[in-house]
Amino acid sequence: MYNYMFFIYLIAGMVGFFVITSITMFFNHDGKITRAQRYLRAVAISYFIVCALYIIIDYYRLMMIHEEETNAFYRMVDIAAWLFTKYFWYMFILECTVVTDKAKRRLKLFIRITLIPLILISVFNYGHFMDGYYFVESASARKFVLTVQFISVCTTLAMNVFFFVIAHRHCYYASIRKLIYFMTAILVINGAWNGFITLFLVTGQVKHIAWDEIFDPTAVFFLAINMLLFLLVKQYFEIEETKNVTGERIAVLSKTFDLTGREREVAEYLYKGLTYAAIADELIISKYTVKRHVHNLYEKLDVESKNQFLELVNKE
Repeated sequence: MYNYMFFIYLIAGMVGFFVITSITMFFNHDGKITRAQRYLRAVAISYFIVCALYIIIDYYRLMMIHEEETNAFYRMVDIAAWLFTKYFWYMFILECTVVTDKAKRRLKLFIRITLIPLILISVFNYGHFMDGYYFVESASARKFVLTVQFISVCTTLAMNVFFFVIAHRHCYYASIRKLIYFMTAILVINGAWNGFITLFLVTGQVKHIAWDEIFDPTAVFFLAINMLLFLLVKQYFEIEETKNVTGERIAVLSKTFDLTGREREVAEYLYKGLTYAAIADELIISKYTVKRHVHNLYEKLDVESKNQFLELVNKE
């Protein structure tokens, strides 16, 4: 089983490396990189580090030297990279939303207050106690280990769900919203898996001696997330590319078809991929009003769908 897991982690790590390369090299225009791009790159780097560590831990530790315990340093870097991955992912979602600046600042503060101390505590816990849990005689030490595990799992799981809702309600990139859903959903599933395993360990339904016999889907989760991340990066930067030409193309359409100022604004946001709800938030109007403007816009341009609208803009 561990040979199988090793190759899944290896493929996931390779995909993660391609994502890092893409963000850093292929889409780094004029030596500049946006804040959202930095967070996205940090997500990829964190997953790459985790995959590399699991390759070392799952293959060399168990297959080569058959060692029961894991080096404390590996554990500390592992948990830090894993939780920082979530931190950067939440920050990226915020950069792709239309919440007010005040709300965004509060959410960022909430993330930092919640996750940063959790990272420090978990690093200490995993580095010093995790693998020795069943060899620790002190009841208080065992209680500390399980408490930190339980808090870590529940906190990150709750935040996964919370930011799933944030992405659903406020993400203005319609074309990448589904990818954000899927990635966040996988994080939720992985958090739930870790929660169940923790409960099974506490109740004694899973014994330490039988742990290696259990199929751990974490490698599959990592592979799925990194592949989705690769697709997300591709679509995200395709959207970013269009921002440089949106104004010029919409200006041509505006003169040609005599668009009103509001219709031109709606056309620009529509071309960038914003949802009706996001456009309404940007222009401080109702969603119904946005639909009316889009209807009038389509009539003037003589198109019947968003795809036809995009084709028309791209021809200009």
